[in-house]
Amino acid sequence: EITNLKIKNPSHPVGVYFETENVYTLDERDADKLDLQAMFADWESRNKSRRQILSIDQRIFTCQFQVADLLGYRHTRTGKLVMIPEEAKTVRLIFLAYFCGYSFKEIADILTDKARPTLKGNTVWNPSMVKNIMLNERRWGHLQARKNIVTDYRKKKVVKNNGLREGAFVPDHHVGIVSPEIAKAVSFLFHNGTMLNGVQDIKVIHEGNLKGFINVNPYWGAVDNSTFLDICAGAYETEELERIKYESQILSGEEHSKVLSMDFSDYEIPYGIYFLNAAMPSLTLTKNSIKFNKACFRKMNECSHIELLYHPIYQAIAIRACAEDSPTGLRWKKDSGEFRNRFRVDAFMSALYEKMNWVDELTFKFRGIYRERGNSQILFFSLDEPRIYLPKSRIKPESDEDADSEAETIRYIKYKKDDAELLTDIPDIAYPLEWQKCFGLSRSMRERRDWITDTITEADIQTDGTSALNPKIGEIPSKEQAMAELESLLIEM
Repeated sequence: EITNLKIKNPSHPVGVYFETENVYTLDERDADKLDLQAMFADWESRNKSRRQILSIDQRIFTCQFQVADLLGYRHTRTGKLVMIPEEAKTVRLIFLAYFCGYSFKEIADILTDKARPTLKGNTVWNPSMVKNIMLNERRWGHLQARKNIVTDYRKKKVVKNNGLREGAFVPDHHVGIVSPEIAKAVSFLFHNGTMLNGVQDIKVIHEGNLKGFINVNPYWGAVDNSTFLDICAGAYETEELERIKYESQILSGEEHSKVLSMDFSDYEIPYGIYFLNAAMPSLTLTKNSIKFNKACFRKMNECSHIELLYHPIYQAIAIRACAEDSPTGLRWKKDSGEFRNRFRVDAFMSALYEKMNWVDELTFKFRGIYRERGNSQILFFSLDEPRIYLPKSRIKPESDEDADSEAETIRYIKYKKDDAELLTDIPDIAYPLEWQKCFGLSRSMRERRDWITDTITEADIQTDGTSALNPKIGEIPSKEQAMAELESLLIEM
């Protein structure tokens, strides 16, 4: 800055006089003095920065962590955080409201209307302030020391401490305002919160032909392959679970049936996906989306909302109609009456691709099996009978003529991550390589699979699931319990 003042206007340079050092910047005789003073100042700043870094290192090694006041807590001289009950109400209200489906803006408006003060006494809130409250781990009792560091003492550049210097994470450092499980649950809403009505329960059906099917909102991010497998397994007794695992391996071709009979078991029935055309219901899956064709919409009587059921052991997806206010419902009929056929659902599809061991770049299409019982309808899709598409290839509605011409040039490829080859010189449409060795599915396998769909009843289709503990989150209150506490807090404020 001193140099800029001197050279900005050469005809009228601006000088600076330092009284303590008796230095005037426009005096050429003082130039060396000024350089020396700047060098000494920089040396002192660098030493001060080093001493500060060593001091923080020492405190971390001796568990004397730096703590500061924050909304809901005050710190003591010994480094403890003490909860402030009245402020803690504000923090807890924020977590519970977001848990129940309120947006950041709606929560900010509530706090502003209630004139709830921030740490600095401000009573006007905005969405960013609300979100930042929920991002601080100290609100649920943990402490992370040295989250950010200064990498340049001159420019005061602050970056996240991703292992650049010593840090520490101390679980259960103090009493949390909310539980770590509630904090973890709401964190899964940050990405798809606008598509969800708060934290989602995961339900599993415990009886009937849909036993083991999981009812989950596919936008809900707190799921992975192991989550689905654990929840599905919880619907069965040990012996029954082992039996259906064995049956699923037979249906997928991983195991051979030990049943010997003369009922045409050795006969094979062609895979239904070979004959798929535009008039048949179909489901298309990519690494981050689900797409239904219009035939699905028509088969389901053009209902406005559907819910998705998934069985990770039988490797099947089913859809059925649901009420508009269902927390797991997908809206596929717009106000205009148009059909919404595609949904972007990253977490669910990531778990599904992991379970099926599919190559991420490939697209998979499945034929739907429709069943109607009374006034209820359901569509089943078997995920081990795919038609495979290359990356970015255009999936066109098939006609009967397309199916006939394609049958003459059927190609087969490796599509599992473990053994897939480079995706070169492959046709637009292909099928699993193992199908090349057989005509289709054995009759005995087909009968095992069809038993689930053929014997299903209207009561089965309408059976609701029971809420299951999500192992990825842990024990959390139900939506009703959280709403009750939220209403109580609002009354107290």
